[in-house]
Amino acid sequence: MRKRFVLIFLLLGNLAHSQELDFTTVDRLSYDYYLRGQWDSLIWIANQGLANNIESYFINLRLGVAYYEKRQYVDAEKYLSKTLDKDPYNDFNLSVLQLVKLNLGDYYHAVRLYREMSNEAKQAAVNLLKPLNTAHCISGVKLSDSKAFNSSTFFASVGVGHALSQKITLYESATYLHSKNKTWGNWQQQQFMVMGSYYTNHGRFDVCAHPYKVGTEIEYNESNQQWGTRSNPYPFIDRVDSTYTTQVFVNGTSETRGLYSQLTYNQRIGGVKWSVFGGFLAEKQTPELYYNYFYGLNLRYFTTDSVMVDNLSFDERYMIDYTQKKVHRRFFTGASIYYSKLWKERVTVGLNLYQPLDSAKTIVSPFAKLHLNRISVYASYFYKGSNFLAEGNGAILNNTADIIHNRVEIKATIKVKPGIILDLSGQWENRTDDFTGKRYSLNSYACGIVVFL
Repeated sequence: MRKRFVLIFLLLGNLAHSQELDFTTVDRLSYDYYLRGQWDSLIWIANQGLANNIESYFINLRLGVAYYEKRQYVDAEKYLSKTLDKDPYNDFNLSVLQLVKLNLGDYYHAVRLYREMSNEAKQAAVNLLKPLNTAHCISGVKLSDSKAFNSSTFFASVGVGHALSQKITLYESATYLHSKNKTWGNWQQQQFMVMGSYYTNHGRFDVCAHPYKVGTEIEYNESNQQWGTRSNPYPFIDRVDSTYTTQVFVNGTSETRGLYSQLTYNQRIGGVKWSVFGGFLAEKQTPELYYNYFYGLNLRYFTTDSVMVDNLSFDERYMIDYTQKKVHRRFFTGASIYYSKLWKERVTVGLNLYQPLDSAKTIVSPFAKLHLNRISVYASYFYKGSNFLAEGNGAILNNTADIIHNRVEIKATIKVKPGIILDLSGQWENRTDDFTGKRYSLNSYACGIVVFL
């Protein structure tokens, strides 16, 4: 390390005198740094050469490899693509550039590069063209801050991905959720997701469908009492004490079947990626609920010496059978954009916008991601939810009827070993319950694993 700084210091001294580098010096030093794996020094000397119009196939190749080793994939793509134009069948260049494309999420060109490799190089490269190339499993629990209101929700999801061709991939998942609510009952949900992606030379189209079914068992009981006193209402009556009582009891079941679908177009230009999307959510509710209402009024009349002279009670009871089916439809559109070239591509920032077409409210969700050696940390904030908003948690879509006011999510992905990623996430939400109208907070904890086969 000390020798490297001495060398850079001497080189800076030479530059102060010559004001420019020669090709031989840049080529020799970049090659020496490449052999030693001194990537920071290589990037510095190569860029100094480029600033003085010193460029060659091998300098660009070494610079691209150095950026790849430093996980600066956008810059690596730039220089490795230059060398590939001059030597399109170089297996080493093809292999490194393929890894760069994979880290940038460019599946189409990663497959295309793989096909250009020799058979020997393909054995060591990543082959994406597999009938089964990814598998995931995630499970977690959502806990309310108020245990008397909403106790817990357990969820689990499994999914697999397929590569059908260079341009088409497919992903399917199944999800199960079970919630115990101490206020009004329990619900269970089964959901499936199918997503197909079509890759072009410039971007990617995604289309997904989430059919789901929710079964709810409701048993809700609420009682309220109000007391009052009226002084000297009548002659010889000192006061009248009143008690007003209301009771509501609801029991029954409700079934909801729905479909959430979305079409998205994604494109990346250097360190900027953007997408636009549109879709709809449609669901049908079939309730069989029974409402029992009781209203009671009790009046007690007292004389001046506190002797009760009369006690009157009035009450009314009635029951309502509610079996009216409801159909909800919501169309929406939105966009997202992110920039990944902050702090040498270690930081990504972005913004998601979601706009229901029947509402003036725009849902805003800024996010940021920090990339470390083997760990990536993701943080996002969600603001202004609305009824029947499809909530995404990986492949999980749940509790679409609640109004989500705020959400903070922190997620960490850990590369355990090549091809295996551990996914940890925590989430805090502030919601309004759709059935009772009560506001509550919800904490979510999840753990998952993704395997690239």
